[in-house]
Amino acid sequence: MNVTLLQVTLTTLSPVSVTTPEIHDFRTVTGVGGVAQDSVDMPLRRDASGAPTIPATTVAGSIRAHLPDALREPLMGRAGDDPTPSPLYVLAVAVTPPKQGEGTEVRRRTAIDRHRAAPAARKLFDIEALAAGTTLTVSMELHGPPSMRDELLAALASWHPRVGRGVSTGAGRTELQSLTYATVDLVDDDALLAYLNGVGPDFITQTLARAGQPATIEPRASTLEFNVDLRIMDALHVGSGDARGNLLLMLRDTQGSPVVPGSSLKGVLRSRCEHILRSIGVAACLDAACGTCPTCDLFGFTLATPDEDGRTGQRGLVAFRDAPVTQATEAQRPHVAIDRVSGGARDSALYAVECVDGGVVTIKIEKLAPLPPWAEGLIGAALLDIADGYVGVGGATTRGYGTLARRQGDVFDRATATAALQQVRRDYGLEVDA
Repeated sequence: MNVTLLQVTLTTLSPVSVTTPEIHDFRTVTGVGGVAQDSVDMPLRRDASGAPTIPATTVAGSIRAHLPDALREPLMGRAGDDPTPSPLYVLAVAVTPPKQGEGTEVRRRTAIDRHRAAPAARKLFDIEALAAGTTLTVSMELHGPPSMRDELLAALASWHPRVGRGVSTGAGRTELQSLTYATVDLVDDDALLAYLNGVGPDFITQTLARAGQPATIEPRASTLEFNVDLRIMDALHVGSGDARGNLLLMLRDTQGSPVVPGSSLKGVLRSRCEHILRSIGVAACLDAACGTCPTCDLFGFTLATPDEDGRTGQRGLVAFRDAPVTQATEAQRPHVAIDRVSGGARDSALYAVECVDGGVVTIKIEKLAPLPPWAEGLIGAALLDIADGYVGVGGATTRGYGTLARRQGDVFDRATATAALQQVRRDYGLEVDA
């Protein structure tokens, strides 16, 4: 009998977060990670030593979803009335931070009240994530013949998984760096003894270091649907939720550059798509919870109670990457609160906002699954509204912040957008005007 030992190395391209929301008032472990906060609403899963970890079940589920239908049950087993075991064992995922002391980061998020177009009350929360550049080393065993091994290697060659939560807001992107394997012949007494005494991730690492063979890796295929550059027309501020004295700080990436998070872009575009749909007579919910309207189909939804199929929601069909701000000209703008009684400046209420006065915001939207025929045009129509200055991005948009404009030419074809809006009316049972 042969056992194939495998090790897959992945590099995270964006923050990866597999959290433990059941743990409240989480206290970070001294000396582990780089989290400055004493408590995090949604902390990373950690092992007994306090180090961040990715559960093997998360990786196994991703592999199962990636496998072709013909290989899924033979390699991953079958549940139900006639269950079969899985010959593929995902043993462990080792997490190696990009730099000492820079293993994790915390993002602060809030939901938006659609009626007020402002942050919803009591919706602010923190998410801890592994930083981009983290290495994930997955150790696996396959109990099966060489033909099964070859089929698995061929499937894993194109595996560039998205791991954890927040995939539709750009989180969880990884890239396959290496795929190494070795076969252990358990008929050989010495090999069997070594296997029985050392089975586990360390044994796999040592065996592959001596006799591992690299497998072919396919380049990551582009899934970009939109890659749009927009110019900042006035100040842009996306708050980090932190302050230095009376200075409200901007959100920055791990390199210290200003960034518009994918979650903000998804919220702005979803809200604008809802507005566009309602303006042409197509119903679109305000709480992302109906599960039947076009925006729920396209951007995903969360149900208050499971439906008849047991679903509690559905991931969106598109993902919004964090948008870096390039050619940034940073500034600090002073503000003061107003005394509502006197109508003048309130005493001791001077504060400043860290912002970007000029630069370019690059919006990248990826396809996660096949899209309805109207989806691209609907998103394009919303992007056109942003580029025409009808919709702001970031904070304080009602006070002159966050206006973007096309850098050059149209960001999307208007005729295509119009045709898409007619198509969505047809798909949702409305007649189209001639």
